[in-house]
Amino acid sequence: MSERQSDRRSAGDLDLRLALPAAAAWLTTAVTLLAGARWGAAIAAGSLLILSAAAIVARRRGTPASPLVRTVVVVVGIVGAFATVAVARVLEVDSHPVRQAAERGQYATIEATITDDPRLLTGSRPSVLVRLSGSRALIAGTEVTSEFSAIAFTPVDGWLGLVPGQQVIVRARLALPDRNDLTAAQLIVTGAPIEVRAPPLHQQWASGLRAGLVAVADETLPEDPAGLLPALVVGDISGLDEDLVADFAAAGLTHLTAVSGANFTLVVGSALALARALTIGPRTATAIAALVLIAFVVICRPSPSVLRAAVMSAVGLLALVASRRKQAMPALAVAVIGLLAWQPALAVAPGFALSVLATAALIVVAPVLVAVLHRPPIPKVVVEAVAVAVAAHLATMPVLVALGSPVGPIAMLANLLVAPVIPPITVLGAIAAVVAPISAAVAEVPARAAGPTLWWLIEVARWAAVRA
Repeated sequence: MSERQSDRRSAGDLDLRLALPAAAAWLTTAVTLLAGARWGAAIAAGSLLILSAAAIVARRRGTPASPLVRTVVVVVGIVGAFATVAVARVLEVDSHPVRQAAERGQYATIEATITDDPRLLTGSRPSVLVRLSGSRALIAGTEVTSEFSAIAFTPVDGWLGLVPGQQVIVRARLALPDRNDLTAAQLIVTGAPIEVRAPPLHQQWASGLRAGLVAVADETLPEDPAGLLPALVVGDISGLDEDLVADFAAAGLTHLTAVSGANFTLVVGSALALARALTIGPRTATAIAALVLIAFVVICRPSPSVLRAAVMSAVGLLALVASRRKQAMPALAVAVIGLLAWQPALAVAPGFALSVLATAALIVVAPVLVAVLHRPPIPKVVVEAVAVAVAAHLATMPVLVALGSPVGPIAMLANLLVAPVIPPITVLGAIAAVVAPISAAVAEVPARAAGPTLWWLIEVARWAAVRA
């Protein structure tokens, strides 16, 4: 059998049986969160009626159900179960004392844990968006000890440098959130936290690695590449020039500076393709890619958004290993179902959608593109890198359009042109970050080696921004 025939067979060797239940769980949860508990309750009740009718029919017939009927029953059961869970969570949030206080616009003193990296919001008056998991609140002399999710808008001073895992005590005015994602309240904060506690040890370690990478980049590279290296490797955009940020946005490359599932998938897929190009066996190549993934998670700090992206990317590891391709889609479906059961709010999170769609594209679309496009003497590793970039961009295009990102031919071409340089930048940057606490001089070697690829990325962004 030729290599091309093998590629085509692998591309079509997919098990899609769990894809429909996963999609049903996702859609059901999203509808319940966006439309409200009444719609979710109606969906759950309808599912129960359908299951009851199916049980009665099956008992009367006394014969085994067909595969199609069994699939329908499983999907309906998934819909009912996830609708019920989502309704319970929505009702729990709606009845929470913090939500009720937000409806009245009351003030509260809140003890909470930061759950994701604070994000700078630019504008006439810069502010910081902080996601929090509240554990205690004092509202009008009444103490609330049940947990809740909140989103805070804070000043820059005292907040921007905080990290996930840190506990804070803050005084804020409560307001209703502008999103239906199980957030109990929006906090309007006008000052620094009343109290800030030290981050967990693993976050301190990660912060040290990030700070070391920033320092090495500043010492080794020109201004724009120095700010870009930490942004690409760990999502630290604090050193990026405003003009460069605008160029990346116009060129459709902003996603590269965020720790997202799409970015994880591109990096891990490229790392796996490189390992295969070096004639490394599938299992060893997968192990190497897994180590790269773990290192990337540690350096980026294992916040929930990073961990979600890592789960999606870990599933994607199966996609480019021919002997495991059949199991990749069921693994993705199980990951989707499990993550939604753990955090129903993911159903309406753009980052989750980008992660799932990019990973699905790597599993389903990229192998087909490789089989169609691979022509000797073009190296297969080049074709795979292009296929991964094109598949991920096409699959995530609807979400990117909804988020206002450019998705035209210039943006796609820009993503294709920079796809080959992202893996070496990430690997070299990760090495520099890990080595910097031990020896800054040694860490400068991989950082300096990343210079040409960073230059290429910046030039492509500027070229695309002018023509976008």
